Amino acid sequence: MTTKKPLLISYIYSIPMCVIILLTYSCKTKSKELVPPQNNTVIVDLKKTATPNQIISEFNTISLSEIKKLSNALNIYLFSFDANQIDIDSLIVKLKKSDHVENAQSNKKTNTRN
Repeated sequence: MTTKKPLLISYIYSIPMCVIILLTYSCKTKSKELVPPQNNTVIVDLKKTATPNQIISEFNTISLSEIKKLSNALNIYLFSFDANQIDIDSLIVKLKKSDHVENAQSNKKTNTRN
């Protein structure tokens, strides 16, 4: 009778371990969901009083140019830049330091979910 009790305990401990392993593999992000930034474009959330021309003139050395307005209500724009003059991460850091910018981020391609 004593041999059955340790066997039962080992089964009880193995069930949570199986659940943990299954959850670990099911929660991993699929590599196809990780999308690199779109080339040479950034999304910039300007302060309410700021205009795209102010940003363009402030960053004139990197050929920053407005592509289109993404949101009227939130004053968000899509800009392009010359990647030969600055990399996207450095540009985002500089944009965030600007007095005219609330936030800046790389432009990423998104896919609809099924």
